[in-house]
Amino acid sequence: MVAALPTHNLLFLAPGLALGGTEKHLCTLALGLDRRRFKVHVVNVGEDGPHRSALEAAGIAVDRLQLRPARPFDLLKLLLLLEREDISLVHSFLHNAPSRLTGTQVLDGLASRLVGKLPFLAERRNLQHDRLQRPLTIFERWRNRHTAHFVANCAAVRDHALAAEGLAPSRISVIPNAVDLPAMPLPEAPANLRSRLGLPRGGNIVTCLANLRPVKRQHDLLKAMKLVRTDDALLVLAGAPLTPSDEAYAASLREDLERNGLQDKVFLTGGLDNPFELLAASAIVVLASSAEGSPNALLEAMARAIPVVATSVGGVPELLAHGQAGLLVPPEHPRKLAAAIDHLLTKPELAKRLGQAGRSVAEQRHAPAVILAAYEALYASLLYR
Repeated sequence: MVAALPTHNLLFLAPGLALGGTEKHLCTLALGLDRRRFKVHVVNVGEDGPHRSALEAAGIAVDRLQLRPARPFDLLKLLLLLEREDISLVHSFLHNAPSRLTGTQVLDGLASRLVGKLPFLAERRNLQHDRLQRPLTIFERWRNRHTAHFVANCAAVRDHALAAEGLAPSRISVIPNAVDLPAMPLPEAPANLRSRLGLPRGGNIVTCLANLRPVKRQHDLLKAMKLVRTDDALLVLAGAPLTPSDEAYAASLREDLERNGLQDKVFLTGGLDNPFELLAASAIVVLASSAEGSPNALLEAMARAIPVVATSVGGVPELLAHGQAGLLVPPEHPRKLAAAIDHLLTKPELAKRLGQAGRSVAEQRHAPAVILAAYEALYASLLYR
C-alpha cells in the first residue's frame, strides 16, 4: 500500500486581489492546486477585490495585512502567521520592479530573509520596462540571494531576469500563464452589449484590452484607426488608468480622439467587469504595447479563437508562435498596425485560420491542468530537495 503524500501549507503573498493579470494568475493557482497535497493561505498586502471573494468562497483563507517594512510589528505579524499556519513554502507575487523601490518590494525582500529556512519562490512576470537601464541595488541583490527559486511566465522574461538580475539559469524556471478554455463555438455576445457600451449597432469591433498606461501605446492605435481603410472598423479601448500619471495619459487619449474626429470610430469603455462579453463580439483583438511580458489579454483572445494583431515585443512573439497564431508588427508603427487590421478584416479565411491556430496554442501550452501540474512539480522539487 502506497502511503499518502503529506499536505503542505503554502503561503501566497499577493500584491492585491483586484482585477489584473498577476492577481488572476494567483487565483488560478490557489483554486486549482491539488488540495490533497497543498493547502494555500493568502496574505494580501494590497487592495481587496473580486478575487478575494472567489478565494474565500472556495474555503481559502485570506488575510489582509498592511505590512510596512519600517514598522517591525507589521513584519512580526507575518512571522507569527508562518508559525501559526505551519507554512512549508512561501510563494511571492509581489515583484514588479518600478524605477524606484516601493514598500511592496522592500517587503518582498525582507520576507525572503525572514522566512528563514523555508523555501521562498518569487515570480517574474514582466520585462520591468521602466527600470531596464537601472542596475540592481545592493538591496535587490541581497533579496535575490535569499530567494530559493524564481519562475518566469515566458522565455523573454526569463532571459531578461538572467541578464538584468544576474541569476544563474538553474535558479529560474519558465511556466507559462494559464487560461481557461471555453467550449467552442462561443455563445453570442449579449444583444444589448453594444447599446450598453455606446457602440453603433453594426461594424467590426477591434478590441484592445489593456489598462490605460503609456507603455500600452493606445495613441498608436488612434493613429492606426485614421489609416484603416475598412469603413466599418470600430476600435474599443477597454481599460482604465491605474495611477495619477495614468490619469493624465487617459486624458491625453480623449483629447487626441476628439482632435482627430474619431468619436464615431473609437470608444473608451473604462474597465469592464466582464470583458469576455466584449471578446465574444470582437472580430479582432489588438495590442500595441512597447513592452510586454506574456499578456493575458492576447491569451484570452486566443482561447476563444479570436485572431490577434500585436506588436513584436517581449514574450508576444513566443505567445503567438512567432507569427503562426497571429499577426506581428513592429512597435510604434501605426501604419503597419492599420495594414494588419485591414488585412484580417478583409480576409476572413486568414482570420479564421489564425484564430484556430491561437486556440491550438492555448490548448497545448496554456491549459490550466498543464500549468498546475508544472507548479506542483516545482513546489515538490523545492520542498524535498
